[in-house]
Amino acid sequence: PDLGASLHEAISEANPSVLEMNPIRAIMRTHATLLLREQTELIRDTRARLDAGRPIESRDSVVLPGLRWELNASSEKRTVSTRLIGVPEWIAKKLVSTDDFWLLPLDGSVTWQFHLPGRTTSRN
Repeated sequence: PDLGASLHEAISEANPSVLEMNPIRAIMRTHATLLLREQTELIRDTRARLDAGRPIESRDSVVLPGLRWELNASSEKRTVSTRLIGVPEWIAKKLVSTDDFWLLPLDGSVTWQFHLPGRTTSRN
């Protein structure tokens, strides 16, 4: 669940060095970025589903198995919120990302407001 951070820390404490690399932090940052992309795609998919009148479904994360995206959408208000169930400790403690990194807070406390679909006009 910590992507190897506890093992890395134990080895670092046993063998201290001034030239130590921290690949675990880079891996965490990469996974956070992939989760952000996943959140973005969920919002886009929700907009398309609302426009098509299709149901909105929560789904498991592809980036980190064991996590689940809970989506709460309103077709009347044209909004969606995303809540990540099972948030890893390294995300909750903001080790590699701050709150403003995410499009929406991961606790589902803020909704995304969709604009009405654009209209096209034709000139003859």
